[in-house]
Amino acid sequence: MNRTILLGFLAFGSTSGLAQQSIKPRPLGATQATSKELLGSATLARQLAGGSVIVNDAAKRRLLLLDPTLQTFTVIADSTAGAVNGYGQRPGALIPYVADSTLYLDVTSASLLVLDPTGKVVRVMSPPRPSDNNILASTVAGFPGFDGKGRINKKSQRYVAAEAVSEQAHRLILMTATPHRGSDKGFWALLRLLDPPVFGDRCPKLVRVPKHLFRRVSKEVMCDMKGEPLFKPRHAHTLDFQLSPGERELYDAVTEFVSTKLAEIRVHSANRSGAGFALTTMQ
Repeated sequence: MNRTILLGFLAFGSTSGLAQQSIKPRPLGATQATSKELLGSATLARQLAGGSVIVNDAAKRRLLLLDPTLQTFTVIADSTAGAVNGYGQRPGALIPYVADSTLYLDVTSASLLVLDPTGKVVRVMSPPRPSDNNILASTVAGFPGFDGKGRINKKSQRYVAAEAVSEQAHRLILMTATPHRGSDKGFWALLRLLDPPVFGDRCPKLVRVPKHLFRRVSKEVMCDMKGEPLFKPRHAHTLDFQLSPGERELYDAVTEFVSTKLAEIRVHSANRSGAGFALTTMQ
């Protein structure tokens, strides 16, 4: 079995039987209802058994329960002062739980609101480990699973599917431009798909990649299926333009602010690179 890792995009090899199967499009159908309430950014919506919908409005930092017609809503959690259930200072995560219940993770307070099938908060519990809150809050790779007793399985549904494909594939190539992304556990989980016995069931303190499993390809030599360069040449040009008096005043003020704050960061801040990048982006 040939397995390797490249830097580019995540892809899985498949068996010939899977390759022959076609994917049938599924029409969404006509719009049945439109909410009157204007949402900031709905990162996730979950329909309950009775037709009501729980919506995580991350931009406005609130958790809403809309009726089946989407015309009226109830605030489950909010970030305003005096709210019975706090949403938190950071965008939280809505996680499908056992049966028809739902979890809302408040990363700031490290707490989980347990919502019953009607969308009501029935209790509050603590996450298994506070260090896992950021992983649980990030639903990019799917949602964590749960066993019959409600215990969290950190393997997301998407990762479980990836494991199934990995076990059936004759060859597997992982291609990504950002294999680590600041997470040792996430990087180890990807590597484990290549060869589970080698990488084990627990993430080590130091993740090492065997040389025979790793290949780094420069984008300059990458080609498409026709042999053409995958990344087309880019040509940078400098354009001159004139600032109005107001624009010039603003530019000079931002320049002075960035220069002053960068000097302070170099002396006091522990995260110099991140803060410096944020300031220079302003300019």
